[in-house]
Amino acid sequence: WFLLEPGPCSHFWQGLPSEAQREICEWGCCQALGHAEARKRLTEHRRTYFSREDFAEMKAAGLTHVRLCLGAWCVVGPRQGEPYVGPCLEALDRALDQLEAEGMRVLLDLHGCVGGESAKPPCGH
Repeated sequence: WFLLEPGPCSHFWQGLPSEAQREICEWGCCQALGHAEARKRLTEHRRTYFSREDFAEMKAAGLTHVRLCLGAWCVVGPRQGEPYVGPCLEALDRALDQLEAEGMRVLLDLHGCVGGESAKPPCGH
């Protein structure tokens, strides 16, 4: 939920205006929405996509680890000219606190490295 792709975040994508829904990646989505709207929507998404109750259910189902994919912009903010929304350290901290409270381990996956994006889906840039 910290790295948007249409498939894994389909509920987020379905609620977007049509021009943003056509995009294949977070970059294009943020560009289509514009900075203010992208910030508003992504802040809410990151805050509400998972809850501690969701993590408790995962734990009860026998899961012990979670892979949390994120882009570098979630930690250091976007570079000049990038449309990404970040940093979002408060949301990351909240997620990690909730996972820790449930006794789950986390693999932080820097899935969107600075300069590491490709022009193919799901990156699109």
